[in-house]
Amino acid sequence: MLRERGLDRVVEFARRSGLVVRHLFASDDDLAELRAEGRLVPTGVSHPDAEVYGPVIDAYVSSVDCRDIELFHLLEPVDRSRSNVILRVQDPPPVVRRLHVIADLLDDRTERSRLEAERLFAELMRGRDG
Repeated sequence: MLRERGLDRVVEFARRSGLVVRHLFASDDDLAELRAEGRLVPTGVSHPDAEVYGPVIDAYVSSVDCRDIELFHLLEPVDRSRSNVILRVQDPPPVVRRLHVIADLLDDRTERSRLEAERLFAELMRGRDG
């Protein structure tokens, strides 16, 4: 089914129940600290497999850790267009697989992220990773 419906099926996968996406803003200093935060599980543009580089952190986190991290780093809720931190709150955070990365790249809604999602999906369909 994934082969037949392609990226449309991945978009459906992205709409998981129990997932809350928080769009936040952090200072440059806090961004640097967040990159080393062990409670965050990188995904999307922040995942090492994604060849999208920039000043954004995209990660899964538990609800308890999310509250702590937001308070400690004084993260400010903002519109999607102003956010430089995307916290995907899920209990427990998933073990991030290729489909998570692809779905979260598609959620980014930029052309660069979409192209990277297509590249990773093509690799997945060729059986290079899973």
